[in-house]
Amino acid sequence: MHIVASKPNTTATISALFLTTERRRWSREARTLARRASQLGDDGTNDLAVSEVLRTNELQVWFLSEHLVNVPLVQAGEPSAAAGAA
Repeated sequence: MHIVASKPNTTATISALFLTTERRRWSREARTLARRASQLGDDGTNDLAVSEVLRTNELQVWFLSEHLVNVPLVQAGEPSAAAGAA
């Protein structure tokens, strides 16, 4: 995944990039832990690694990544007559 920062020299962007990188690393580690726990039959550790650690980190990676992508703002226009009739 390639992330394009809108203002690459800002402290906030650098911090967000760092946090995103670290959260991805933690997610990889959580996957490894969950896989190993599953192989050993430790369902409690597997559930903890997936439901608490992995899902939380993946949500935070998504949230941070969305703030780093340079996406133009959407302009709202006048509602069309056809849209109002539906």
